[in-house]
Amino acid sequence: MKNDYKNFILRGASEIDIALEASNNSQDRIGGNHLSKLSLVILVLLFWNFNLTQAQCSITSSINSSNLVIATDFAGCNGLITIGDGVNPAVISMDAQLDLTTLGPVNIISKFSSGFDFSPGNEKLILAAGSTLKFEDGAVLIGGSCNASERIVIGDRLLASCNGQAGFDFSFADLLNNGGFGIVNLSSGAPVCLTNSVDLFAQPFPPDEGTIIQWYDAPSGGNLLDEGLVLSASLDSQTNYYAEASFPDGMVSLREEIKRPEKQTAIWDGNTWQNATPDENVDVLFEAALNTGGNINACNLSVNSGNVIVNPGHTLKVVNKVTVTGGGSLTFENDASLVQINDVTNEGSVLYKRNTTPMERFDFTYWSSPLSNQRLFDLSPETLFDKYFFFDSAIQNWVTIYNGNQVMQAGAGYIIRSPQSFTSGNLQVYNGRFNGVPNNGLIEVTVQKPFATSFALIGNPYPSALHADAFIDQNSEVLGGSLYFWTHNTPLTNLVFTADDYSVYNKTGGTSADSGGDAPDGTIASGQGFFVSLATAGTIKFNNSQRIMGSNDRFFAANNEPVRDISLSDISTASTTLIRETIGIVPTAEYISTEKSRLWLNMTNTQGAFSQLLLGIVPQATEGIDKFWDAFYVDGAQNVIGFYSLYEEDRFTIQAKPLTEGQEETVFKLGFRSSINSLFHISISKFDGIFDQGKQIFLEDTFTGSIHNLNESDYAFTTNKGIFNDRFILKIISSDLPGQTVIIADNKLVSSETNGRIKLESSETPIEALQVFDFTGVLLFSREQVNQKFVIFPNFKNNHSLLIAKVRLADGQIQTIKIGI
Repeated sequence: MKNDYKNFILRGASEIDIALEASNNSQDRIGGNHLSKLSLVILVLLFWNFNLTQAQCSITSSINSSNLVIATDFAGCNGLITIGDGVNPAVISMDAQLDLTTLGPVNIISKFSSGFDFSPGNEKLILAAGSTLKFEDGAVLIGGSCNASERIVIGDRLLASCNGQAGFDFSFADLLNNGGFGIVNLSSGAPVCLTNSVDLFAQPFPPDEGTIIQWYDAPSGGNLLDEGLVLSASLDSQTNYYAEASFPDGMVSLREEIKRPEKQTAIWDGNTWQNATPDENVDVLFEAALNTGGNINACNLSVNSGNVIVNPGHTLKVVNKVTVTGGGSLTFENDASLVQINDVTNEGSVLYKRNTTPMERFDFTYWSSPLSNQRLFDLSPETLFDKYFFFDSAIQNWVTIYNGNQVMQAGAGYIIRSPQSFTSGNLQVYNGRFNGVPNNGLIEVTVQKPFATSFALIGNPYPSALHADAFIDQNSEVLGGSLYFWTHNTPLTNLVFTADDYSVYNKTGGTSADSGGDAPDGTIASGQGFFVSLATAGTIKFNNSQRIMGSNDRFFAANNEPVRDISLSDISTASTTLIRETIGIVPTAEYISTEKSRLWLNMTNTQGAFSQLLLGIVPQATEGIDKFWDAFYVDGAQNVIGFYSLYEEDRFTIQAKPLTEGQEETVFKLGFRSSINSLFHISISKFDGIFDQGKQIFLEDTFTGSIHNLNESDYAFTTNKGIFNDRFILKIISSDLPGQTVIIADNKLVSSETNGRIKLESSETPIEALQVFDFTGVLLFSREQVNQKFVIFPNFKNNHSLLIAKVRLADGQIQTIKIGI
C-alpha cells in the first residue's frame, strides 16, 4: 500500500509537468499572463490534498496483524478502512492484539471472503468509541477455538467474544448474522400497485429504540427525505435511496444504498409468459387466447387480443383494474371467479356464466348481477313477460317488472321464472349469461323496515363469492342477523313473501330447506340473490374485503340440487377447510369456525316431509336471544311440518348457547308443528366440534316419558296434527365438556401504533419473520430475517378493518395476533 502511494505521488508529479507545459503553451498563444509553474503546483497540490480528505485505507491482501504498522499502514484513512476488494480474499490473521484506538472512530468494512481470523491466538481487536463494523455478504469473522478470549472491544464496550461469553454483548455469529455493529440493513417490501410506491425498511443493529434513521437521495450530502424505520418510496422517481443510522451513544453508521424494485409486465403471447411470471406485483397483459389451467394473480390485468377463458373453479385475483379492449374478450365459465382488492373502476365488458341447478317450467331463481348494465330480459329472454320480480322492502311485497325491461341494480336481488320452453316434470339446467363491466369496490343498497318483522331481497354484486360472516359483521346495525336462500320450486302465492322454502344461515351455521339439499356453508355465490332479515332501515354495504377466492359453486336455485357425497367426518371439518384453503386466513383468525360446536337435527317421515334444526354451542352466544347466532323460525303454511327450538315463547330454526366452563349438561327445549297425523323420525344429520368428541345426545319425550340416545339410532314417534312446544327436551351429556381454552405462552405479542405505523413487539423471543394479512387472507406485508424483538410496518388498518400478523420466532414457534378493528 505504501508503494502504491509513492507511485501515485510520482505519477501525479509527472502529470503536473504535462499540465504546466500545456498551460504555458496555451498562454503563449493567446498572449495572456502566464501562470508560474510554482503557482500551478500549489493549485494542484491543494486539489490533491482535498482528495486526500476523502481517502480511505484498503487492505487488499492477507496479512498478519503483527505486521501491521498503525502509523503507516493506516495513515490518511480518514475513518474508513476496507478489507478486501469484493473479489479477492484479504484476511487479517490476528496473531497479535490490534489496537486502532489512536485512529479515533473508524468504520471498518469487511468485503467478500475478507475480514478477521482469530485462529492464531486469543487476541483482541480494539477500536475507539464510536467505531462501526460492517460485514458484507460472504465476509469472514473466524473464531478459531471460539472461546471468550477472542474479543472485539469498542471504547468501553465489551462488544463481542467468539462465543458471546465473559460479559460480552454478542458472539461473532451475532455480528455476522446481523451484518456487523453500528450499521443499518435495508430491505424493500412488495410494491403497492395502486400507488406505485414501495416501503423501504431500515433495520439498525444493535436494535435500539433511540436510534434515528435518516433517508437521503444521494450517497453523501443530498436531500433529507424522511426519518424513521420505514420510507414510502415512489416507484416513479428516485432510482436509489440511502439511509444512515445515528445511535444513542453517538455512533453513526455508513450511509447504505438500496435500489427500488421495478414493476414489470407479464405478457402472454399464446405460448409462454414473456418478461415476468404473473403475480400480485406484476401487471398482466394478454396478447393472445388462453384457457386457464389454474388461478392467475395480477397487479393490473389487461386483455388486448384473444379470448381469455377462466375455467370453472379458477380465479383471477387482481389487485387493481381489469381492462378489456375491443380486440380481446374475457369469459368466466360457471363457478369461475374474479376477485379484486382495491376500489378501482374496470373498463370493458366481460362474459360471466352462471348455471342453475336443474329446474322445470314453473321454478324461480333468485338472481343478482355481478356485472353492470345487465337487463333482466337479456338474462332470461324466454321467461313469460310477467314473471320478472323484485321485492320492495318499503311495502314488503313483490313488484312485477313487465318484460324484464329493467337494468339490474348492483347489490339488489331479483327473481325470474324458468323459460317457457322448459316443461313440467322435465328438469333442465338454465345457462345464465351476464354481459357487462365487472362490479367492484363499495356497493350500497338502501332498505326500508316498515314493520316489526321486515325483509329485503338483495344479492351478491361481484363476480366472486362472498364470505357470509364478514358480510353480516360489516352490516351488523342494519341486518337482523339471518340470511335466507330460496331452494324450492313452490310457486309464489298471491305475490306474498313467506319463508316456506328457504335455507337459513347466520354465524352459527346454516340449515337446509329440503331433504338431501345442501345447507348454506358460509359462502354466497356470485349471481346469488337472497333475503335478509332487517333490524332497522338503512344502507347495506358490500365491499371487496368480503370477497373470497374460489368456493363459488354453491348456487341456490331450486329444490333438485344433487346430494353431495360427504361423510360425517368430512362435514365436521368442512367449514375450517373452506376458510383456510379459499380465503387463506391464518388458523387463529376471526372467521375460522373451529370454536363452534354444532348439531343438525332432521325431522322427517317416509312420505317426504322434512324440517331441519341447527343447535350450536358458541363462545360468543348467550342464554338469551343473539341476533347473529339465533335465527327465528318462520312458519310456512305450505310446509307439512316445522321443527324448532324454544327460548321462552320464541321459536328458532337456529339456536346457539354459550359454552360454560365445567358444565356437564347442555339443554335445549324442542318443539314442532305438524299439519298431518303421521309417524315421524328425529335424527342427527351431522355435527362438528365437541359433538364429534363422543358426547352423548339424549332426546327426552315428555309425552311418553322415554329417553332416547340419538347417537345410537333415530327416534320414532307418532303424533296428531297440531303444535307441540313442550314435548321434547334435548340433553347433551358430558363429564368433560371443555370450557374456552386460553393458551398462555411464555412469549407474548403486543401491537401498538407509533408515528402512523404499527409496532409489533415480542416480550421474550426475537422475531425471525413476519407476515401480515387482511382478514380475507391477502398478504399485505412480509419480512424475513428480522432478528430482533420488535418490527415496524405500515398501518394498513386505514383500508382493512382487521389485520392478522403471523410471526415466526427465533425458537421456531409460530404465533399469530389479530390487530384490532
